[in-house]
Amino acid sequence: MYNTIILLKGKAFLTNREYDKFEKGDTIYGTDSNPEEIKRWSIDKKEKAMKELNKHKCLYDTGSNVNLIEEYALEYCECDEDSEFIQGSDYDLSS
Repeated sequence: MYNTIILLKGKAFLTNREYDKFEKGDTIYGTDSNPEEIKRWSIDKKEKAMKELNKHKCLYDTGSNVNLIEEYALEYCECDEDSEFIQGSDYDLSS
């Protein structure tokens, strides 16, 4: 049972070739992703977490040589009493 919600931010600079293989959410939960933790709530604060997520919008800025990706998501998981990740991970990706 999930007991924690974590707001995550993923960021990447991709070449055009890399961007062609990119799928939404890859900076959050894709292979080799390493998103930054922004905030954390207990599971009973889901409404508050969703309000915070709605303040952040994903960015997919395609340029001529480099593509900037910024993604935000809420991760639902189980953590122990020391706030260490145990298991889980369902996500709500920002729009």
